[in-house]
Amino acid sequence: MGTQEIKLSDFIDFNRVNKSLVSSIYEEYYDNGMECMYVLDLLKGQVADCGHPFNILKENNNESLVTISPLTDFVDSIVANAYQIYDSRRLRRSFSKERLQRKLREVNFYQFIARKKSGNNEVSVIMFTFFPIDDDHNLIILAKRDVTSTLEYDILTGGRNRIGFLHLVQQRLRNSTSTDEYSMVFFNIQSLHHINVLHGITAGDTVLQHFYSTLGNSNLQPVAYARVEADHFYALVPRRQVTEDNIHNLCRLETTYKDKTIPYHCVCGIYHLTSLKELPANMCGKANVAANFVNDPFN
Repeated sequence: MGTQEIKLSDFIDFNRVNKSLVSSIYEEYYDNGMECMYVLDLLKGQVADCGHPFNILKENNNESLVTISPLTDFVDSIVANAYQIYDSRRLRRSFSKERLQRKLREVNFYQFIARKKSGNNEVSVIMFTFFPIDDDHNLIILAKRDVTSTLEYDILTGGRNRIGFLHLVQQRLRNSTSTDEYSMVFFNIQSLHHINVLHGITAGDTVLQHFYSTLGNSNLQPVAYARVEADHFYALVPRRQVTEDNIHNLCRLETTYKDKTIPYHCVCGIYHLTSLKELPANMCGKANVAANFVNDPFN
């Protein structure tokens, strides 16, 4: 059996549906970037694309048409867009009837994420959330949500994290035509450990936030910048802005915490791009290696 359209009431036995649960799912997922909602019938081996979830709630919409397809075809279409073989295998395991029912009996909902291929060779992260809406765990609602942007931000700085930074760099370089246009710059705050010991972790967080803000507003004019881990920062900057003064201005700084002036210093490494096809992660690694050749970080 291929894809077909039938009445929603012919697919779902509404006497089995917990409408208050469906309503809570709508509020939690549909209003927060949920791509779509599906109903899986594990007994029939079918899936219905319900579109707007209030179709299930409003009795006058029970006669509306929904698209149904075999569950195997539905899973195949999702697996086909998986980013790597690891994601493909995980998706197939996660959609098995036995696994779904076991997980839902344990915690009453089941959730996992997987990466999928998007346009322009980009990667998206999709969260799949399953809720049982009958006592036998055979009728299940699936909510899909793209959480890529959620995973790309650093809680401390409010800016991009490593994933978000590499993604943004990839986008920028895709529109670039010359390797002479950009450089990757790496900064490592050398004195953060001592600041944490002397003034406390909150003071150290203040330093990290201060450097992030200073870097973004600096004369380097970064088109992408981020704290990628602990006290390591990276910036993709126009090569013409990589001058001795602009770099030195970011290597010795100070900020204020509880009326105390806290000085700090950074080591910097610079990598001038040689290929637009090089992975952004490799560019970051080479800028990091360049910092190891700094003989006098205080000069």
